[in-house]
Amino acid sequence: MEVRRERLRRNSEIREANKTRLSELAAGPPRKPMTFHRMEPKMSETTISYDGNNFGTVKREDYTVSLREQAEPTSRLLNDWERKHGYAEWSARGTTSDGREARVYWLHVDDGETLPEDYDWSDVDRVEIE
Repeated sequence: MEVRRERLRRNSEIREANKTRLSELAAGPPRKPMTFHRMEPKMSETTISYDGNNFGTVKREDYTVSLREQAEPTSRLLNDWERKHGYAEWSARGTTSDGREARVYWLHVDDGETLPEDYDWSDVDRVEIE
């Protein structure tokens, strides 16, 4: 009878130790805090100009983004089950008129034939401002 109690006590201790260890494992390593960006909806009133800036300027009624680099594909392909082709996402970094970092995104139909210089770059999908 005493041996049985000892086994039960020992099993209970092991279970408690395992619960603690499992909860520590489930918590995982400490995570970095997330950074949230202001997201703009699909912009129809956007103009792009190339005056005095090698990579262009995206103008909106509430801000202007001067692009600092050429747009590059983000490697994010968005498939559309209703269409034969999906969309390719492109982005470029820039700076707003008040000095904040921004990233401009475009979505183009990826038909495998259209060249990037033939895309409609005035159709900006969104701008993320930090």
